Amino acid sequence: MTGFLTHLEEEIKRLYAKLQISGPAYRDMQRIASEFHVWVHYEDTGSMMIKHQGLYSIILNRSLSSEEQWQDFAHELCHVLKHAGNHFKMHKLFRELQEFQAKQFMYHFFCADLYADANEASKPSAASHFAHCANISRHLGFR
Repeated sequence: MTGFLTHLEEEIKRLYAKLQISGPAYRDMQRIASEFHVWVHYEDTGSMMIKHQGLYSIILNRSLSSEEQWQDFAHELCHVLKHAGNHFKMHKLFRELQEFQAKQFMYHFFCADLYADANEASKPSAASHFAHCANISRHLGFR
């Protein structure tokens, strides 16, 4: 490894320090949401973030697995922390940029404390082990 972190990695590292998260076992969706004054709801709809009268809510699809809900939570948390504006009123390219940023945030949110040695990442079981430790789907672990 080169010994430097990207801006996003540094940002998530600071976020983990603020939340006193030192590993996957210390990640608690409700506690994280509470720290940012965000309500989490489970509905029969696609996952999304809503801001109404200055209050934030993250709606998670209740039919998803807990791992998929975690992934959606991290994605939507990025929108809460970093984005502004109404998706329905913004230009398509700006909306795509925000979605790309939220996706990258989600990936790094799960990896911040789990960056593996480059040699470890090449092992066939590394993705499965990473997915299990990070409480994410195996499919995401391979990405």
